[in-house]
Amino acid sequence: MVEHGRAIVVLIALAGCGYIELDAAVDPVRSDVDVQDGEAERPADRGLEDLAADPAPSETSVDASDSRVDTALDAPLGIGPFSAPQEIAGLGDGTDDDPTLSQDLREIYFKRRVSGEARLFVARRTNVGDPFDPPEELRLLGNEEITSPELAPSGLVLHFTASSGGRNRVFRCQRASPSDAWGPAELLAEIRPAGDSFGFSVSQGERFAVYTALRPRDGLEAAERSAVGQAWAPSNALERLNETGTETDVHVAADGLVVYFSRNVPGELDNEIFRASRSSVDQPFGDEEPVPELGANGTDTDPWVSADGRAIVFASRRNGPFRLYAATRSGARF
Repeated sequence: MVEHGRAIVVLIALAGCGYIELDAAVDPVRSDVDVQDGEAERPADRGLEDLAADPAPSETSVDASDSRVDTALDAPLGIGPFSAPQEIAGLGDGTDDDPTLSQDLREIYFKRRVSGEARLFVARRTNVGDPFDPPEELRLLGNEEITSPELAPSGLVLHFTASSGGRNRVFRCQRASPSDAWGPAELLAEIRPAGDSFGFSVSQGERFAVYTALRPRDGLEAAERSAVGQAWAPSNALERLNETGTETDVHVAADGLVVYFSRNVPGELDNEIFRASRSSVDQPFGDEEPVPELGANGTDTDPWVSADGRAIVFASRRNGPFRLYAATRSGARF
């Protein structure tokens, strides 16, 4: 989530990732809105083996035009609604948000509040369906704070937000394989050098990205590039989705065809999770809609969705402080 009013300095080094496993019977200053204790906080300063092997999708066009994409959001997948969300077992009793997972669902990174400060944690498990082992804190910058980790579908790139020059900026760490340690953090200098940015989420192939922008304009933005290793082109606002000025915590599906994000609904105190789709990567995103089966009293935010669309993980304050929840569809296991 994005937090308001305080500088978050981060760096990260993490470990471990993987690939996905589903049940054999079945064919996740303002940036993210961190609404804690009833207030919006500004951060000082969330088989797939075959999919991972597929070539990158054709370059995505970020179009803010008014043309409509009338695709039903679940129709291309044909996998129906999500199940009732359940709190993720094994993570303990912290105040947690900003989840991001490996595509095998065996490793989860998230932000946890420790004595009021944002810290990065990771938890792992051997098998899908099992509780996670107790989480471990990852301190890569001493006592500095971090926010908005986003693991690429490949599991080899981790983007996150840290403080640089008085701004919340996007950094990344890379590794050669999921079993290797993370390399040094690098600033993505081309991403909003004069503003703040959070939650840099990339599609498969890592040529299209969405994120939350803050100052001088707020809202959801998208960036693209011609190839991995190239600089990102100047970002474009996703104007159709930026209706209320409270859109945050955006996540793009691995195929680049669906985005999930959080929005504060006018007249309500809590954030809800919305989604929007498009028929191809050359089209703009269509009208957004809430994901009603996830709804409950209390804020829902920071969605992350697996590459096959069958698992969603998000942060919710439905039962008190922020905790992490998961829901599945089409018989998938979590």
